[in-house]
Amino acid sequence: SKATVSVLYWFCTKMSLTLGFVGVGTINGAIVSGLCRVKDEDNKHFKFPLRVSLRGKDKVQKLVEEFGDKIEVCTDNESVVAQSQVVFLGVTPKVAEDVLPSIASKVTKEHLIVNLVATIPIARCRAMLGDRCEVVKAVPLPPVAHHKGMTVICPKSDVCTILFDLLGSSVTVESEHQQRAMQAATSQMGPLYAQCRMLQHWLQDKGVPADTAAHFSGGFYNCISHDALVYGKEKGSTAFDTLISEQTPGGLNEQAVKELTELGVYKNQEGVLDHVLARLQNAAK
Repeated sequence: SKATVSVLYWFCTKMSLTLGFVGVGTINGAIVSGLCRVKDEDNKHFKFPLRVSLRGKDKVQKLVEEFGDKIEVCTDNESVVAQSQVVFLGVTPKVAEDVLPSIASKVTKEHLIVNLVATIPIARCRAMLGDRCEVVKAVPLPPVAHHKGMTVICPKSDVCTILFDLLGSSVTVESEHQQRAMQAATSQMGPLYAQCRMLQHWLQDKGVPADTAAHFSGGFYNCISHDALVYGKEKGSTAFDTLISEQTPGGLNEQAVKELTELGVYKNQEGVLDHVLARLQNAAK
C-alpha cells in the first residue's frame, strides 16, 4: 500500500521513522526496550524518537530512566498518534473500545497502525479508526525486549517485518485465521515456565541448591531450544520428527517421550490449544 511504501521510505533512507506507543504495558514496554537496544554496524544505538503516552506512568518512568532521550513522553494518546507515523496499539480489549474512537480524528491515510490487541480483528480496528489507514496485526512476545522475539504478522508488511526482525525473528501469515492459531500456540509460554518450575523443584527435592536448580532449569531449556530454532528454520516440516528420531535408542530421552506419550500428555496439550483457540475465535466474532 501507499502508506507502507511511504513509511518504508522513511525508515530506509533516514532511519528516523517515528514510532508511537498507545499503552505501555508488558508488550509495548518490551518493544520499546528492544528498539532502544538496537545497535547499528558501528555498535551504537539507533536514535529512535519513540513516543509514548503518560498512561502507565510507572512503566514509562522506568523506560525513561533507562533509555533517556530515546523516548519522548506525550501528554495523551492523541498526541502520540499526531506525532507518529507508525503507532503500536497495546492496550487491553476493554480499553481499546474507548481508545480507538478517541484517536480516530488524529489518524490519517499515512499512518500504519500495528494492532497488538488479542481479540480485536483487523477489520474492526480499521472501522473504529474511520477506515482511514492501514492496520496490521502483530503477535509479539516479551523476549522482543532482548532481541529474542518470534512475532506473527498479518497481513504482509515490510515495515513490521523490518522492525520485528530487529527484535528477533518474525513470520508472516496470509489470514487472521492462521494468525489466531499461532496466537493460541503462544499460550504454551506459561506452561513452559511451569515446566521449568517443576524441574527446579524436582531438583531441589533431590538435594540440588535452589539457586543452582533455577539456573540450570532455565539454562537447560534455553540450550535445547536452540536446536529447535535452527531445525525449525532449516528443515521445515520434518524438523521435530528429525530431532525426536535422533534420540539415542533405548536412551533416557526416548524413555521420557514414550512414557509421556502413553500418559496422554501431548494429546491433552493439543486439547488445551483447541480450547484457547476457541476462546480467541469467539472473542473475535
